Amino acid sequence: MKGTSRRAWLLTAMALLAPAVTPAGKDTADRIFVNGRMWTGDPKRPRAEALAVRGPLVLAVGTSGDVRALAEKATDVVDLRGRFVAPGFIDAHLHLLAAGVSLEELRLDGAPTIDEVCKRVAEWARKNPDRHWVTGRGWPYSAFPGGLPARGPLDEIVPDRPAWLVSYDGHTGWANSFALRLARITRETKDPPNGIVVRDASGEPTGVLKEGAMTLVARLVPEPLPHEKERAFKLALAQAAAWGLTSVQVMGIPEDELEILARVLEGEGPRVRVRAALPLPTEAVPEALGRYEQLRRRHAGGRLSVGAVKGFVDGVVEAKTAAMFEPYPDGGTGSLNWTQDELDRAVARFDAAGWQVMLHAIGDRGIDMALTAFERAAIANRTRDRRHRVEHVEVPRLSDLRRFRAAGVVASTQALFAYPDANHLRVYLPMLGPERAARAMPFRSIDEAGVVQAFGSDWPVYPADVVRAIHCAVTRTTLEGTPPGGWEPAQRIVVEAALRHFTRDAARAAHEEDEKGTLAPGRLADLVVLSEDLLAVPPDRIKDARVLLTVLAGQDTYRASGF
Repeated sequence: MKGTSRRAWLLTAMALLAPAVTPAGKDTADRIFVNGRMWTGDPKRPRAEALAVRGPLVLAVGTSGDVRALAEKATDVVDLRGRFVAPGFIDAHLHLLAAGVSLEELRLDGAPTIDEVCKRVAEWARKNPDRHWVTGRGWPYSAFPGGLPARGPLDEIVPDRPAWLVSYDGHTGWANSFALRLARITRETKDPPNGIVVRDASGEPTGVLKEGAMTLVARLVPEPLPHEKERAFKLALAQAAAWGLTSVQVMGIPEDELEILARVLEGEGPRVRVRAALPLPTEAVPEALGRYEQLRRRHAGGRLSVGAVKGFVDGVVEAKTAAMFEPYPDGGTGSLNWTQDELDRAVARFDAAGWQVMLHAIGDRGIDMALTAFERAAIANRTRDRRHRVEHVEVPRLSDLRRFRAAGVVASTQALFAYPDANHLRVYLPMLGPERAARAMPFRSIDEAGVVQAFGSDWPVYPADVVRAIHCAVTRTTLEGTPPGGWEPAQRIVVEAALRHFTRDAARAAHEEDEKGTLAPGRLADLVVLSEDLLAVPPDRIKDARVLLTVLAGQDTYRASGF
């Protein structure tokens, strides 16, 4: 649908739905789903048994008897046999290329100790002797004494080639001495803008690089070739469909990668709808706006749409770069990538041009800066309903939640960021201190403030496994049920709220609620079938639900074996 506007595309789809009339004078369905337990997300009819599909859209929702009446001889009938159905899941925040690459590279997720990290690195290096670089990601801060690694253990494992391993959150890198030499990083190297070269007591680089300093090494790592990027996109899209995702919102994708993604989506490969946010430029905004406008017109409907920009206000808690009003327990208040005036100008320019702006802001000071920029842009430009977004919203001042609602700003949060594993309990919470920890990831408070909250994963930071994320949002425990009763249980939300944040609210966060996010006549026939009724099983059993079928525009994109 290249070059077609979203509205024109939807009208075309509606035209395809022009009712076919049987001799009996009834509308007919191409496909029907009956005998299900459906949560539609539609407040007018939240529960149903069946739905009918014609073309790419939902034709009808109701009882199995009503829907069967819309079938004819050629209609495909799917008997759900009591399985649970929801609108197709929507991930409001992920990084598709990095996610695809991560499916093939060294993974250090969940490694409990430095010994386990080193074991995985050594095994990968042994199995890949021809790789010029040892690269991977996912190490948790909690695996290392003091919360950060050092180059010594990595030198012992990989002495003869450069090694570069990125933390699970993507904001800290770990290099061996070989890589440091290639990057010419020495005790004389100055910290780059918005970056930190971590040093030992004698001033020598430890091998750890935070935020902007990561580019000193990362720029030397060989870039995947175009065909490798294409493969990574396909892998990520296929995995997304297997998790029940029918739409994803990709953050900060560069222009060259966008064109590769467009080719993948136009081909015969995995099918997922993508809304892409381009990087928010820190300078040369007028020039970027001109190029971006061309991309917005070129990719305005179908499987790929462009209409947003994404920037970084601050960093992350574990690296002590999330910007806070009060110091961290051992000092420092984090770092900011903009001054308020710079951020105000950039946001206002894009707001005036009709773009949605998404700002990564984790600390309370960073969140305040983002909200201030959005508020000032609305006043200066007299604009409304841009639905600008704060991405992550990890540690807001609770008094600022009313500002989200007043300004129509979306809280784009990640349910699995509240996963209370060892890294969370031993590093994240102590780094915040008790007062801030008590208001971190306040999903319920955000809902109670009347703010639109859209759930995502930040994949590959966490997997885009929606069922697992819903379990975490509802229980605030690990998959094993710890800690008993959940971490900060007052911020648990009910299953229906979690479902809404992964469907209707995520669609609204992308200005797409008139097309998707609910199962109602005239909406896109995007849906997911699960093995368990999430609204009926005990909370601790949510995690056991499996995705059985994912349907995009009425067509299967994933089917579990045996279903």
